[in-house]
Amino acid sequence: MPALAPPERILATSGGAIATPGTDADGMSTATAHTTDAHARAATATRGGLKARLQGAIAWAKSSRKRALLLAGGGGGLLLLVLGSFALVGSEPEPKAKDVEPEVEPAEIFDALDRRAFSETRSLCARMLRVNGANDPTNATVAFARGAVAAYEAQEIIDPVKRRRRNLLAIRLLEEARDRGFPEGRRGEGLFLLGRSLATVDRNVAARETLREALAIAPPERAAVIARLLAKAYRSEPRPDPHESLRYNGQFLASPGLSDDDRSVGALQRAEILLDLGDTDACRDTLASIEQSSAESAAASVVLGNVLMVEARRISDDRAPRRLFEGEALAGTKLRQAIDAFSYAQLRDRLQETPSRQAMVYVGECLARLGDVRGAADQFARTLALHPTRQEGFVARLSLADALQALKEPEAATTAYREALVDANRPDSFPNPWFTRDEFRARLVAVYQSLIDKSEFSSAAALAEKMPPLIDAGRAAQMAAEAHQRWARSLQAQAAAAADGGPLRLKSEEQYRFAGRKYAELAEIRYATQHFPQDVFQAAQSYFAGNDFAKAIELYRTFLENEARIGNSQALVAIGESQLALGKVDGALHSFERCLELYPGDAACYRARLLAAKALLSKNQVDAAKAYLKENIDGRLTPASLEWRDSLFLLGELAYADGIQDEEQSAALDARNKGTEAIARLESAAEHYRRAANILEESVQRYPEAPQVVQARYHWAEALRRIAKFPRRKLRDANIEAIRLGLIKDIQTAVSESIAVYESLQNDLNREQEKRPLSPLEAIVQRNCYFILGDLYYEVGQYDEAIAAYKAASNRYQNLPEALHAFFQIAACHRRMNRDADARGALEQAKVILGRINADDAAFLTATSQTRAEWQKLLDWMSKL
Repeated sequence: MPALAPPERILATSGGAIATPGTDADGMSTATAHTTDAHARAATATRGGLKARLQGAIAWAKSSRKRALLLAGGGGGLLLLVLGSFALVGSEPEPKAKDVEPEVEPAEIFDALDRRAFSETRSLCARMLRVNGANDPTNATVAFARGAVAAYEAQEIIDPVKRRRRNLLAIRLLEEARDRGFPEGRRGEGLFLLGRSLATVDRNVAARETLREALAIAPPERAAVIARLLAKAYRSEPRPDPHESLRYNGQFLASPGLSDDDRSVGALQRAEILLDLGDTDACRDTLASIEQSSAESAAASVVLGNVLMVEARRISDDRAPRRLFEGEALAGTKLRQAIDAFSYAQLRDRLQETPSRQAMVYVGECLARLGDVRGAADQFARTLALHPTRQEGFVARLSLADALQALKEPEAATTAYREALVDANRPDSFPNPWFTRDEFRARLVAVYQSLIDKSEFSSAAALAEKMPPLIDAGRAAQMAAEAHQRWARSLQAQAAAAADGGPLRLKSEEQYRFAGRKYAELAEIRYATQHFPQDVFQAAQSYFAGNDFAKAIELYRTFLENEARIGNSQALVAIGESQLALGKVDGALHSFERCLELYPGDAACYRARLLAAKALLSKNQVDAAKAYLKENIDGRLTPASLEWRDSLFLLGELAYADGIQDEEQSAALDARNKGTEAIARLESAAEHYRRAANILEESVQRYPEAPQVVQARYHWAEALRRIAKFPRRKLRDANIEAIRLGLIKDIQTAVSESIAVYESLQNDLNREQEKRPLSPLEAIVQRNCYFILGDLYYEVGQYDEAIAAYKAASNRYQNLPEALHAFFQIAACHRRMNRDADARGALEQAKVILGRINADDAAFLTATSQTRAEWQKLLDWMSKL
């Protein structure tokens, strides 16, 4: 076999189309024989002349060693017989090509391979498969030859994606050849080519093992190349071992007969390894041995720039005492020197190959560390524009995203991060000098968490959507769901603090539904795992919070069907609450009762009772509702629980509602002249109001920050005011002075208590309004406080206090119809105190206000029960009195 040139320097002398796995370069299957032009040429025999027939016989003999021996040993008679046979064949129809296709000897394939005639090698391999069959032992020769062709050709392919594919084909074929047994004399070459291809596609653990085996039997000229490949493999992920890498690099540099170029290549590799080890001094010394005229000088400048960056970082991290800013100045000097080194690399690498591209990225990193974040962003953008599909373009895009994030441009940064995730799927993106795939994954997850921490939930969710396949689809769905959920909670909190939180509440509900959708996706991905029930539960909770009650019910039922160990009682309560929201009261009650029946001691039962009480109230089953609420209050539940709190507030509201109902019935009885029954019913109302006032007072004192507090305080004050109606009604029929005095005292006591609560509530709302806009409910309660306080003072004859209260109300609401009531009552107060002129003045002022109020009759009727015209008529009549 002729001597081979050094494997790394060999150029293919015969081209050919790029093969894909399972086919040769001509598209031929390794297991299927096809008729070709070669078949026809082999099957065609010359029919004219003895000379032509003799040539045909010789060709027949040469096509097989057995036929050659037969022709040589048979003598002239046999030759004549053969010639006769050819003559006979010449008069017969042409035989089929497959019947006469010549056999292929391994030596023929190896000869073509050694000549680097790759097309011929593939053609011979295909013919051997056709002649011998797919299961013939000689197929190890075919696998080796075709794998070797792919490995040699891969070295000459420039496109990284195509080169990777060709190396993967080489690996598959050479591993098959190794499993079958490399052909005799070809084991060393096969292991070398297999190891080199493994190292090229970064299967470094397998490459190390294979190359070590190859090195043990390699001739000197190949051993040097293998040593350099081993140094590269041990320097690379996974589990890089720079010390072992340095050992093999030393072995390479010690190889005899290295050219100057090879020594420069080895020195550059050694400098890189020394930099990995942190030995910057030794690294500098090694770089100094590389001539500036060397082809490696540009790459050497890149390594020198990295040395300077490492030294700058050490200065910045050094805690040794220096004069003020001295360390920063030294670090800055190093970084500017590094930029000079990278710029020199770009000048030397005029073809903009790897050193130039890497230098552009490193310049951006230096600018960022110097504090010029905008300059760094521009540098990364230039690198990306020049090399969008290269490894350095991918790194530049990620660094650009970091810079944009630092420049507080979150939308642009998120777009860049998402595009970087797309780039990461390219086969040439990893490994790279900047970070491993695991480091990139951790970096993007950290970016996601940073966005969450900064409340940039939209960007976080968008980033999570693009994470697969960098992270598995399930983790990505979970991250997206969490982003939407956190976003929803943030909007919910903003809505609670806003005066008009309606729009924010709607946005919050939308984000909860998005979270529900992602949790549902997560559940589908993890269907066959133990996480499935919890994922479904999370999806159901999110849809519930997003007011998609139908979807929530569906998912909660799916959860229950999976017989989870915990959460069933909560699911039943949530189903009931969803049904209640959808107006399915009977279904809701069934769900609550089922929870109480199946899980009587579970904490969820307290909420089930509370909600069941509300459902029963909607069916006007007040007593049954109260029973559930009292069971909550009297049970094992502590006042610290929300259910205990809400049950207490609701009991107070029910007592107040009972008082209203009895009061209305009393008025109806009075209208029918049933005074005795009316008084009895009004007394019952007073008892309900007293109980309501007591419960609501306790509720407010226990839970001053509860969302029900404003309404509870208002009804507490109103209950006290309404208590006074009972002694006032009795006063109408009382003739005994002592009784009358007692009733008047009861009225004054109830009114005074009511005034105290109203004034406290009004003052608190006024203070709150100075800090934030009031909610619609708070605004209504505040307005009522102003007018009711005037009415209360009027009822107990404190007319000056009543006038002051009405004036405060008219000043605050002078452009609303309610202001007319205030002026009308001011006039009434003046008349009670025989100040008729002041009364007429108040009425005249009311007329002026009436002209200013820009409201229609509907607004007048809602606020005052009279239209604009009726008010005008009333004021005119009162002015004449």
